[in-house]
Amino acid sequence: MMIKIILNKYFLSKVNGKDAVEIMRFQLEKLYTQNKVDSEIINVWCSIVNYNEQFRDSNSPARFFFKLSATECLVHYEIDSVSHRNAMFCEVVEKLYNQSVVPKKDIQLFFFPVYERDHYYLVCFNTTTQYGNIEVIDYSEDSGDHTKLLKHLRSAFCNFMQYGGNVQSSVLSSDIKRMEYSAIDSPWKSTGINHLHYGIALMRLMETYMGLSKWPSGLKKNNESLSYYMECP
Repeated sequence: MMIKIILNKYFLSKVNGKDAVEIMRFQLEKLYTQNKVDSEIINVWCSIVNYNEQFRDSNSPARFFFKLSATECLVHYEIDSVSHRNAMFCEVVEKLYNQSVVPKKDIQLFFFPVYERDHYYLVCFNTTTQYGNIEVIDYSEDSGDHTKLLKHLRSAFCNFMQYGGNVQSSVLSSDIKRMEYSAIDSPWKSTGINHLHYGIALMRLMETYMGLSKWPSGLKKNNESLSYYMECP
């Protein structure tokens, strides 16, 4: 069911001219042949949830989802120079951010999906709280220490907003610089799960998280609910 939904929404967005992501058949086939969620499927999902933000409930915070390419330069390249690392990040992020379908001034939740050590997880810059938080939302109980990535991401995103060219971006940059890291603890956190489950869980978290520490994600511990999202009629 989830695969069919992805494809239906993806091609609808392509027809409407709202998407510039390409996805190949072999990338979809990895779901079956390798039991993996290809990174381009996650990127397509980012485009879908971003597009759907224009239809959100008026009481819901506006969200924006950056694609995996935003964090790839921070995860996969050991760059000693902070300025070089931040410049690479800004080049990628600026192009993605300009595709927002909702006014940038309204966005309160900024999401960065991450692929690190054969594992997917989500980082959210949450400005809906009093002081703001950098939240790690992870389906795994034992995915390791993300401190280095979070430090680099905060630095790079702060730098990006600092030179956004308006007062709001400058204020947001100052807020990001002061944000602390926190991991969201939920009863559905699991152990011993595979690559496919991480990917499907990530997509579900992106779809449902609205900035609250407790929310109806539809996930359950140790994959009990994931079979529904992986079915294909």
